[in-house]
Amino acid sequence: MRVRHTMAMAALMAALIPGVMAEPSVRALVDALQGDPAARVEAAALLPRYGVEPLPLLFPLLTNQSPTVAKAAENVVWDISCQAARPGQEADAREATRLLLERLAQETGERQRRHILRCLSVVVPEGYDIGPLGELLNDPAQREPVRTTLERIATTEAKRALREAVDERDPDFTVALLNSLAQLRDAEALPVARKMLSHGSAEVRVAAARAVAWCGDPVDAVALLAVRDCATPETTQDATDAVLMLADAMAERGGNWDEAIGLYKSVLASTDIPVMRDAAICGLAKYGDETVVAPILAAVEGLGERETAIAVAALETVAGAAADKAIADAYATQPADIKPLMIAMMGRRGGTTLLPAIVEASASTDPALRLAGITALGDAGRLESLPALAAAMDGGDADAQAAARDSAFRLADGLRARGESDSAGKVYAELFRRVDTTELRRRAFEGIVACPVPEAFEAVLAAGQDVNLAELSGPGLVAMIGALAKSGRVDDARKSFDLVLQAPLVGPPVEQLAAALAGSAAELDVCHRLGFVCDWSLVGPFPFGGPGKGLGDVNVGEPNIDLGATYKVGDAELTWQRKDMSNPAGVCDLTQAYGMPTNQVAYAYTKITVPEAIDVVVRMGSDDGIKLWVNGEVVHDHDVDRPCKIDEDSAAAKLKAGENTLLVKISQGGGGWNFRLRFTTSEGRALPVDVVK
Repeated sequence: MRVRHTMAMAALMAALIPGVMAEPSVRALVDALQGDPAARVEAAALLPRYGVEPLPLLFPLLTNQSPTVAKAAENVVWDISCQAARPGQEADAREATRLLLERLAQETGERQRRHILRCLSVVVPEGYDIGPLGELLNDPAQREPVRTTLERIATTEAKRALREAVDERDPDFTVALLNSLAQLRDAEALPVARKMLSHGSAEVRVAAARAVAWCGDPVDAVALLAVRDCATPETTQDATDAVLMLADAMAERGGNWDEAIGLYKSVLASTDIPVMRDAAICGLAKYGDETVVAPILAAVEGLGERETAIAVAALETVAGAAADKAIADAYATQPADIKPLMIAMMGRRGGTTLLPAIVEASASTDPALRLAGITALGDAGRLESLPALAAAMDGGDADAQAAARDSAFRLADGLRARGESDSAGKVYAELFRRVDTTELRRRAFEGIVACPVPEAFEAVLAAGQDVNLAELSGPGLVAMIGALAKSGRVDDARKSFDLVLQAPLVGPPVEQLAAALAGSAAELDVCHRLGFVCDWSLVGPFPFGGPGKGLGDVNVGEPNIDLGATYKVGDAELTWQRKDMSNPAGVCDLTQAYGMPTNQVAYAYTKITVPEAIDVVVRMGSDDGIKLWVNGEVVHDHDVDRPCKIDEDSAAAKLKAGENTLLVKISQGGGGWNFRLRFTTSEGRALPVDVVK
């Protein structure tokens, strides 16, 4: 045993190290299946690579005394069979079939025979003569597993073998054969099956009925009804099912619609088997028109809740506007306990003809019917439902109001999903007016932003005094402001902008807001209303020791500024120049005036006015360092090398009533050169200030 293991491992090493040793032989790999677990695993993985060649050597291992070895051989035979069955492997498939059939004829073990049949079920190709397998259908001990194998093979030859085995003298096996032919939908078997429709065995008749029903030929209708009518109690359900199968096939096939509907109605009128009644109702609903509405409802009259629910649900699938009218007419005569189910179904159908009944139900004094109507209004997906939903949200009990809100949201979301943006926006607007929680208001507001209509903006603006809109959706508010401005409603856009500015706004959100409103910056005065100062007198550049050297050197007599002064720098004479640097993001770009020098400073000076004394926060960003004087006093000094980020620095300051002076010193190490400065309250709300021209 040790010698065999050594040989097997040597063969496997040759497979794993190409070029070092020769490829392992099939015999060595088959022997390795009987080795230790590691060798067996490697051999099982490699053997299928050799195609069908290993099969004769593997077959003897199927009866190995070791269950582990036998199972490993079974797995490899199965893998080889599956591989041979792949497209493009026809030659291997035929050879594997030949070898498997030969082994089947020799095999005596039940387990091994079943395994070979399993492999044959996947590998036998079309056109292969499987006569030897068909002959086994005459062997009572083997015929049942062989029948199921032939059914799985499903080739022309397999179907022929099943047909030829049908024997009216053996009812039990004939039933099984006919069931296989029905499963395979074998057209060649129809004459055989039709002959068996008059067999003396009820079971055979029912199996024959199944074997012909699939083809949907109306010529078989009378015979299948006869099979049903003379069925035994044990076969009645299956016989009825065959009639319904025929009706389904006829309806799908087309050309015999009346006959198919007649079969469904025949079953519905005659059966007391619940599952058959359900199937007949579903068939009528699927393939029928308005004429099937009354028979379906009549079939469940007086029956239980389950039967009624199935019938009403089936009506949802009856196609056509005429069916809507038939359903609306039938609804008026239904018992009170069925009407809520009917209304729910009518809402899902959503036809215009059905809407009046749904609206009426939504205002009913019957709680169950009212809730069904309110829910159906949302399901109906029509803007015409909105007045009734608004009325339900405004009145009624808490349950009805909650149901109406849910339905209205469902209606709005459905309209939006279908691309009916204007209609959806109107529903969201009504919701925004009526909902009373931040979560629901945010949901409605996001819908308004996605589906902007004038009514929606009016709803938002009307709520502005009572609702903190900034808590709802900052991006949504910005989108709404931009949409208003683009549509020419600048006054409304300004009002909406005012609502945004009521809340604290610091850092990146300010930049996002400014960028989003850039297209409407002039109309909305974005820069000024965000508290930016953009109108400056500039002078420079002056030499600078570089970042980290400090901003204490005096170049313009700071903090005392004379805008008429001239400053000598080398051969250049520098004077103050007025620059309006207005832009939505408040950036004062010094490279526009001075380019991109290295190690320089420049100054910006302006006067602002405020109506009364106030404590403020000056928020700044700079590239690079920044020093700020307010009314001649240093309030901020930050020598740094950095890019300009909005509101990165802040300093508290006091502004006096009337005029105030601002002086800014900006250093430049290299690259970009800019700053921005704005005012807010201590809470962070933007504080617009006026520049003295």
